[in-house]
Amino acid sequence: MNAEEHNRIIGYLFLAYLGLQVLSLIIAVVAFVFFFRIFRTMPLPDPNFFLWFGIVMAATLVFSVVLLIPIAIAAYQMLKQQPTARPWGIAASIISLLGVPLGTIIGVYGLWYFFSEEGKAYYLGGQIGFIPPPPPPESWR
Repeated sequence: MNAEEHNRIIGYLFLAYLGLQVLSLIIAVVAFVFFFRIFRTMPLPDPNFFLWFGIVMAATLVFSVVLLIPIAIAAYQMLKQQPTARPWGIAASIISLLGVPLGTIIGVYGLWYFFSEEGKAYYLGGQIGFIPPPPPPESWR
């Protein structure tokens, strides 16, 4: 596989991971609302329980969305082959390492690609898709 194919595959993997994370967030919000309704019918020892429950729910949601933003930006820039995709891809790979096991696999693959010679040449070679020619053989003299 060449650098462009790796780039496209990682971009689609980031999109798939982003979709799974968004689906997980939607399921978590539905579960929080469900538990919130159950807790409303129960006598609670702390009168501020609903306040704290809401604060924890909102903080979790905001934190999760903030962590998904670099992944979305990296996926978009990689699929559009923009030269600024490499730093976003590195950040997205590091963030996705937290999601065991699928995110870890995607993160390791992304970091391997971005720090490989092929990935560096693709993004840092002056133009997207530029792959430098191989060095001359030792027997050229």
